[in-house]
Amino acid sequence: MSEFTYIKDGVHYRSEQEYLQLQETARANGAANKARWDAAPGTYPKCNAEPPLGPEEQCGGEDCPLHNILWLELEGFTHEQAIALSAVYDFCMFQGYGPVADALGGMDEFNNLTEMDPAPAALAQWYTDHYNLVYYIMEVHHKSCLWDYWWQAQTNSTRPVPERGTVTIHLVKDAEGNYQPYFPPDLPLVVPEEILAWSANWDAVRATMSPEQQASHVLGRFEYAKYPY
Repeated sequence: MSEFTYIKDGVHYRSEQEYLQLQETARANGAANKARWDAAPGTYPKCNAEPPLGPEEQCGGEDCPLHNILWLELEGFTHEQAIALSAVYDFCMFQGYGPVADALGGMDEFNNLTEMDPAPAALAQWYTDHYNLVYYIMEVHHKSCLWDYWWQAQTNSTRPVPERGTVTIHLVKDAEGNYQPYFPPDLPLVVPEEILAWSANWDAVRATMSPEQQASHVLGRFEYAKYPY
């Protein structure tokens, strides 16, 4: 006979008391997360969900920077450590290794430490011992998402973290097979910091291309910082 005898919203629990305790724990954790976020909202990235959820709610995304950072802080990590370790978790999940990471070392140890629940003291020491690996992960794989927040946490800066935008550029292959920006007639490649895309009508742009260009046409998307001043 199953020990999970209480069902709520299609989920099985051992008892109604277990369900209520989990609900209360989630509520308390959410309140603690919101209190930290309210104290310094500009030091946290946005939730990945669409639409983004607040700090008191869980979006369920394994790669959500906001809720991963808040979770690590609940486990006892500093804001700086939580930002960096969130990035390392994400790197471990989607990239994991590579020649540079292998040369810097530390990923095997990180995986061993995180197989079960995180041990704050051991992971904090890993962060200190493998700072060069963390720096590489932050700069190469998280420049567009967490780098500015990590830098801000290390320097105790009050400078606003820039919002990130995306610029979309039309590319076509040149004679050597390399992709180059495509300049539609009367639409020069000008990308001011505030712009999100330099052409909103892809069909109109494709109409200016030769059949050969259309066959090799791609859209290159690049992230950039939109500074709020």
